[in-house]
Amino acid sequence: MILVTGANGQLGTELRHLLDERNEEYVAVDVAEMDITDAAKVDEVFAEVKPTLVYHCAAYTAVDAAEDEGKELDYAINVTGTENVAKAAEKHGATLVIFQQTTFSMVKNQSVKSGKLMTNQIHRQSTVVQNVWVKS
Repeated sequence: MILVTGANGQLGTELRHLLDERNEEYVAVDVAEMDITDAAKVDEVFAEVKPTLVYHCAAYTAVDAAEDEGKELDYAINVTGTENVAKAAEKHGATLVIFQQTTFSMVKNQSVKSGKLMTNQIHRQSTVVQNVWVKS
């Protein structure tokens, strides 16, 4: 089973369309179904869904706000949330594909850079980190 986080965002929506075109079976979650900043909820969803593959598209993408009033939320979602998803994927034996924000946002704000460093630290054999940019 495939699990897609951030399923209602720009990247998650496009990914769902691709999965639908390929008739892939998946479970799509967004913050209402799985707040990635809540490790217990993430583990609960993983236990229910039992994914073998996770596309982690959830992210805080307000780059300018992340430099000021959104710093804490940016860190909670992009760093702590990604760590929660990675730990749950490892615990439940799922391959994890992490889609990071654009290079611009990684360079522009420190907490996203911290998230990139964090994801490098939590790499396992079953983790792939992909930097993506979606043109709107």
